[in-house]
Amino acid sequence: MNGGDPYYFFLGAVFFYAAAFPITDILCRAFSDKFKRFDHDRQYYIISNVLKSVMLSFVALMFTFVVAVGILNPFYITGFTELRIFMVNTSTLYSVTDIVSLILNYKAQAWSTRFHHLAVAFACWKIYVADFDGEGIYKGMMMYGAYSALAAPVNTYLGMRFLVPEKATWYLKKMALYSYITSCFINWTWQGYYLLYLGYLGLTEGDYMLIAKMALLATMIYVWMSDDYVLIAHLRK
Repeated sequence: MNGGDPYYFFLGAVFFYAAAFPITDILCRAFSDKFKRFDHDRQYYIISNVLKSVMLSFVALMFTFVVAVGILNPFYITGFTELRIFMVNTSTLYSVTDIVSLILNYKAQAWSTRFHHLAVAFACWKIYVADFDGEGIYKGMMMYGAYSALAAPVNTYLGMRFLVPEKATWYLKKMALYSYITSCFINWTWQGYYLLYLGYLGLTEGDYMLIAKMALLATMIYVWMSDDYVLIAHLRK
């Protein structure tokens, strides 16, 4: 695999994320009396969302930086090869939050969330084995995660709504809703364009395997969009 073995970075990210749970638990207990009164499942829910918001914020900042300084043009969809290590590592940071949550909190999750996390786990593996030498569905998977990270305020709201005053919760919810709608609009627009581009390449070059892969990507996007829609509906209430 060119550019080093990403599996070591994945294991390191999992270790870091898992180690952050007890640290966050200690901080929550130290600064919030409300947190202490919740049962274990609710405490885990709060911690996992707070940690995910931190991780996604970091991914969003990195993604925004490379776009702002001109290293990555998200509209120039063929310019990913030289950024392989960066894109793989940021995809890992995004994926770890879902994969760990899938393992530790499987029974408490809705089926739409489970399918979402399973699709993320598959996408992470697909990105790892991609050669980055041509067009492929791995780009759609990476960009879905990058744009989704821009909605980090959603997880901030989901976790902190149990700990902050009602007025602060209202502001967090509005921020989460607006950031989520914005990121989804940009994300889905980009994905639609790239799906059409892959279909065009497949038809003009007679690459029917690429068309089949495009159908797989479209299915995964549908799974992610379905879960996104459920959460947007919740935030609008």
